[in-house]
Amino acid sequence: RSVSCSEVEDAIRSACPFITKVELFDVYEGVQVGLDKKSMAFSVVFTPKDEPFTDQAIEEAVNHVLEALKRNVGAVLRS
Repeated sequence: RSVSCSEVEDAIRSACPFITKVELFDVYEGVQVGLDKKSMAFSVVFTPKDEPFTDQAIEEAVNHVLEALKRNVGAVLRS
């Protein structure tokens, strides 16, 4: 299934209320990622409300984003 950049952005935004900005900064297509696939890199800004943003809170927020990407658009983190 083909996934648009805006679908990926929406999945990221929906994952955490602290996300205030999502911006695509790179797209790669090539043999390393497989045929008919592309790698998208996003800059994501987390801005907490009134509570402190601890290392644990950051890790949880990132995990929520990764889970939302997998669930909503079938994306996986490329290592």
